[in-house]
Amino acid sequence: MVFTRITPLALTTVYAGINETTKNWPVQERCKTQLTALLNTHIVVPFPVFDTTGSQIKPQHYLEKISGAIVQVHFTIQHCFIKEDKQQTIFLASIREMNILRHAIAPPTSPMKKCCFIDGPITMQASGSAPSTPTKKSKRG
Repeated sequence: MVFTRITPLALTTVYAGINETTKNWPVQERCKTQLTALLNTHIVVPFPVFDTTGSQIKPQHYLEKISGAIVQVHFTIQHCFIKEDKQQTIFLASIREMNILRHAIAPPTSPMKKCCFIDGPITMQASGSAPSTPTKKSKRG
């Protein structure tokens, strides 16, 4: 997302309802303070994100849909020289759109995560009885 600085007058007149929806977007806990501070002077200009079917995703769902997904990002790079010093250059990147190519795959779950060793051995927990003694089986071809 891109934040654009606006005047306080425009914030209270033209863009009055925009930040009301933006302030409740899901963000990481460590970013909430900065988001609240930005909303007093800026508005959010989200870039378009599309799912695997080509449907546009609403900005409030970006975090859940993009996290862990494989995406294609279309962006531009701008190169500038600083006028006083031709030795120093600046590169600016702007995201134009994102396309989800494959949704995030759920990580494999281990039976050990659901296990409680206080209840006894895993084999007893699953079957409710003591484990059987292993026996040799003859190989017949």
